[in-house]
Parts: sequence; C-alpha cells; structure tokens
Amino acid sequence: MMDKRTVIGIIIIAAILVLTPYYTKLIGGGKKPVAEADTLGHAESDLTRSTAVVHEENLSRLEIKGSADTLLPLHSIGGDVESEAEEDSVPDRLVKVRTEKYEIVLSSRGGDIVSFTSLEFPDVAGEPYDFCHSEIIGPNLEVVGYRGKEIISSSGLDFLPDRDSLILTEADEEGAVTFTVNLPEGGLLQRRYHFKFDEYSFEHTALFTGDSAFEPLDETVLWWRKGLEPSDPEVKTNVSTSYRAGYLMGDSYSTEKFGKSDLPRFSHDGSTGFVATLNKYFAVIIAPKEGVASGVRGDGVWYSSRKFDGSDRQIPVIGVGLSMPGGEAPYSRHDLVYIGPRDLKTLKAYSRSFEKVVNLGWSWLSPITKFFIWIFDILYSLLHNYGLVIIVFSILIKIMLYPLSRKQMESMKKMKDLEPKIAELRERYSTDVKRLNEETMKLYQKEKINPLGGCLPLLPQMPIFFALFAMLQNSFALRGAPFGLWLQDLSAKDPYYILPILMTLTMFIQQKMTVKDPKQKAMVYMMPLLFLFMFRNMPSGLVLYWLCFNIFSLAQTLWVEFKSNRESGLAKV
Repeated sequence: MMDKRTVIGIIIIAAILVLTPYYTKLIGGGKKPVAEADTLGHAESDLTRSTAVVHEENLSRLEIKGSADTLLPLHSIGGDVESEAEEDSVPDRLVKVRTEKYEIVLSSRGGDIVSFTSLEFPDVAGEPYDFCHSEIIGPNLEVVGYRGKEIISSSGLDFLPDRDSLILTEADEEGAVTFTVNLPEGGLLQRRYHFKFDEYSFEHTALFTGDSAFEPLDETVLWWRKGLEPSDPEVKTNVSTSYRAGYLMGDSYSTEKFGKSDLPRFSHDGSTGFVATLNKYFAVIIAPKEGVASGVRGDGVWYSSRKFDGSDRQIPVIGVGLSMPGGEAPYSRHDLVYIGPRDLKTLKAYSRSFEKVVNLGWSWLSPITKFFIWIFDILYSLLHNYGLVIIVFSILIKIMLYPLSRKQMESMKKMKDLEPKIAELRERYSTDVKRLNEETMKLYQKEKINPLGGCLPLLPQMPIFFALFAMLQNSFALRGAPFGLWLQDLSAKDPYYILPILMTLTMFIQQKMTVKDPKQKAMVYMMPLLFLFMFRNMPSGLVLYWLCFNIFSLAQTLWVEFKSNRESGLAKV
C-alpha cells in the first residue's frame, strides 16, 4: 500500500504529463469566435497534395453583405499554370528596393510584391528568409474592390511604376514607389509603397479614382495571399501551434487554427485593429494606418512540407485580408504592413497591440513569462550566451525557492528520523490497516510533521515550468541560439537526447538519496523515466534548465547530509 506522499507525487507527475500536451496545443493563443454574419461554403478541392492546382470552380464562395460573392483564389501550388503563362504577354517590370532590413522586389504585374527577403534572418536551409512563399503561385499583396457582384482586383493588371529602384540609407531614410494602371471597367488604380530604412513595416496606399460614371465601391480588402513558409526545422511537430491566423477584434485577440480536414478560411465582421498570418517565429500583420477596419478574411490551401524537412506533413497556407468599407471615387485606403519577427519588444514599440501575436502561454501565465523574458534580456546583455543565461537563471530560481526546498529537506530528515517508530507501528498493527493509518497520523501530529512536505515544493515549480516552456518555445531571441558543442539551437530539442538522459540520471540519483520509505521506492524509478519520456522532445533550453536545477538540488542534498552527519558526529563526541 502506498502512503499519501507517494500518491501526491504520482498525481503531480500525472498532472504535468496530462497538462503538457494540452498546453502545447493551447499555447498558440485564444479562442476561435463564430462569424457574426458571414458564412463560408464548403470546398471540394484536394487540400493534401503539394502539386495540386487550386481550381477556381472548386473554391468556396464568401457571402459578403451587399458586395462581392467570392474570394479570389491562390492560383496554384508548385509548377506553372498554362493559363497564367498565356497572360504573361507583357513582360514584368521589376522594381528593386533595399532597406537596412530587407531586399524587396516589386512587379509591375499587379503592382505586387514578388520577393521580400530578410537581410537578418536565415530560413531552415540557412539561406536568407523570403517572406513571399516560394511554393505558392499567384498574387501576394493583392488589392480587391467589391461593387455588388463585380470584383476589381489588382491581380493580373499591368501597372506602370514611377521608378526602377529605391535604395534607402541612413542619409536617405525614406522613399516610395508608386504603381498606376487604368482599370478595364474605367477609372484608375494607384498603389503606393512607402518604405523606411530601419523599419520592419511599410505603408501601403490604394487609390481608386474615376469620373462621375465610376460607381462607388462597397468594400475593399488588402490581402497577404501566400501565408508564410516554415521558420523552424521542427515542421512536423509544430503545425498546430505555429501556423495560425490572428486578429484583434474590439479588445479581444483571437486566433484561427486548422485541422487537416479544414479549409484555411474564415470571415468575421466587426471593429478590427489588425489581422496577421503567423508561423512559429515570424508574422505578417496588416492594420489600418489610422482608426479601425471593418473585418477580417482568410483564404488558403494546404501543401506538403517535403521541401523543408523531408516529411510529407501537410502545412496550411493561411492567406489573410483586412476589410475596409468602400466609398465613392476618389476612394483611398491607407494600411500599415508589418513583415518581421514575432518579437515582443519589437512589436510592442508600435503601440498597436501587435505584441498580442507573441505566444506567452495562458493569460494568467503571461505576466510570469514576460518577467522571465525581462530577466533573460538583462542576463544576456551581460553573458552573451543563452545557455549561460539559462544556467544562471536556474541558480536564481533555486535561490528563490530555497525556503521551500529547505522545508522539504527538513521534512524529509524528520521523516527519516521517524522511520523506526513508523516501522514499529506497522509491526504492531500489521493486520489492522485502519488503526495503522490513525496511529501514523497521530504520530505525525505529535512530531509536527507534514507528510506531504516533501512533495509540496514541486507545486510552485509548475507555473515556472510552463512559463519557461512558453518563453523557450516561442521567444524569437532564442531562435537558433547556440550554447556550444552539439547544442546549436536552444529552442529545439536535443538532437542526440544527451540532456534528457543526464537529467534523468541526476533525478534518479537524487531520488535514490532522499527516498527511504520502502513504499515509495517505486517512485525512485518511475519519476525519472516519466520525466525522460516527457522531456525527450522539449526545447533543449528547457531541459538544460531542469538539468541544472537537479544538479543544484543534488548539491544541496549532499550539503544537508554532510551537515547532518557532522552534527551527529559532534553530538556523539
């Protein structure tokens, strides 16, 4: 029969094992609200093949009040489409833009962005990360106007740019590129990109003009069609938590995630602060330059991750659009487009609640996670190595929890000293379990011992564990952060499982030293094995923290044992 300490220990382990998978799924964000008025139809297209063409006749139709009745599709995934090749009769005129952050290629075809390459961040292959999805063919930053059932799209139109290149420097910090086209149905569409040298964002203005015959628009949507490519090597295990759309509607931030059987599509109307498409480390955010928008739209497909990690896991391309009310000509909309890291400090500087796209765990946990990020930033400014930061951080946590761990050691020592009396009770009441339990509790009360004292210090560590998990799993600063030797990315799992094995061994040694009750000996073997199973695929930075914490706890146990033996020896003398 197991005593209460063993039962409580098993419950704590079970709680961590049960909660961790749910936490991993929920860590990406908030609830998925139901659309207020708009509804989506069902698509019949195959979402599971990376080479499949997404045919327009198979796409669902979006019912938008008083305006358009369809979402414009992504043209295809992989390979060229013959119909598109026929349209390319007019050669594209490319405009190259360079800032401190990016190299950008704009095209006269659609006045669109065809390449947005980072000068700071590599992709999973070590090449400069391109925010324009290489697997997806079709429009990207697309402007769409709706007039009844008529659609006016920038896609496929041949614009005239006002320049061939734009190079920004510290001396010449701002500049703009303007594209203009005459619309087939009459009127004119102008697109203006305004870039800044040291910004991750740019401003985009769409202007519809025409004579008195140009009928008012009901609605306009600025789309980012192509979603985002994977930004971390663990593509297969991070689909649910990494690839989402997020939006701020009113004061509530919500996310949309999609299962394999779901079309990556959604539509919500209401006062909107921004819409974003996300992967693990990066975000594309579209927000009105001033005021609020009128809704968000989502439209996408699925494709294979084979190119990125060799697996055949299906990843969603989550295209997102920001809806604005239309109006009479001349009609213009002015948007802010952020393309860059999901970094708390960077996003918070915009004062637009963009930082809400950073995963900080459950809402009650986010203050702890932010506090840890603040500590990590300070330590990193001094140590310049996140592995060393984690080691120092584990020492600080050990010091913070020292009062609890001291009580734990005292409780365990008292329990050890009480073992002869408990053994005597077991022998006396070996045939009367009820009486044995009653007498044991009386003995605990008499000696002022809490039998759960050895387990309770584990409870305060659970919030620390989950907050640290959220930070290490999602902190952009830790992306690809090396420690040394085989640990080249502390946000990824240990590729050789060395840290999980060492963590298991230290936990086993500690359990072996502290657990003396024969009824609890199963815990000596069970707890380390359970933790090995749980930690084997967790971020190596998190395992490093737990390993260091175990080592410092083991050192504390040895010191307490040494002091106890020394005091006993002196007492005998």
